[in-house]
Amino acid sequence: MFNPYIGINFSFTKETCEFLDSMMPVYLKEFYKNFPETGGFFRPKLIDTPFAKEIKDFLNQLNITDIKTEILIHKDIGYSKLRIENLHIDAPRGIPLPCRFNIMYRGDGLSNLHLWNVDCRDKKITQVSVPMGGSRYQIVGNNVTEKIENIKHARRVKIDKEFLSKTNKTADFLRTEFVHAVEKTGSERILISTCIHHSWDYVYEQVINYKSSL
Repeated sequence: MFNPYIGINFSFTKETCEFLDSMMPVYLKEFYKNFPETGGFFRPKLIDTPFAKEIKDFLNQLNITDIKTEILIHKDIGYSKLRIENLHIDAPRGIPLPCRFNIMYRGDGLSNLHLWNVDCRDKKITQVSVPMGGSRYQIVGNNVTEKIENIKHARRVKIDKEFLSKTNKTADFLRTEFVHAVEKTGSERILISTCIHHSWDYVYEQVINYKSSL
């Protein structure tokens, strides 16, 4: 079964929210200045921040320990209509990342997520470097329409906005070793995003067990 997503209740403490609100302008200033693409991962040293520690403590309860927290930033680029962004597979260490734990910090609440049952072994996949370190696999093609056409053979899952992370209410576990793309407007969108280097099957089972115990 292609099960690429599971949601969970999650909220930061008041103190952590205040820290994020105070530091985010600093993070954004550096990202907008140095990152040339319209969106990507900001990877300063976050391990000792209150939000990274809080995420670590939460995931430890699920026996998920091989992690690294980053910030995913989509810049404000001014268009109002929804459109699907680049189809890709995350590969921060040069190999496909099994999954992420995503927490919405800021967004318009209109984004959807699309996932395809396609991994890096597909002949339509190419690997590229990304600014500020890391790499990703992406579908070949000159534009999104061509890329979607190139993997039309694959099963596609759409996760509607109603099910995705809500600020300080819910979070998402997302399988990132398969092709995925966000469908969003051009407004600024910021996620606290934690790399998870356990297998997806392991993570999914831990989340199900945790939710069943509540």
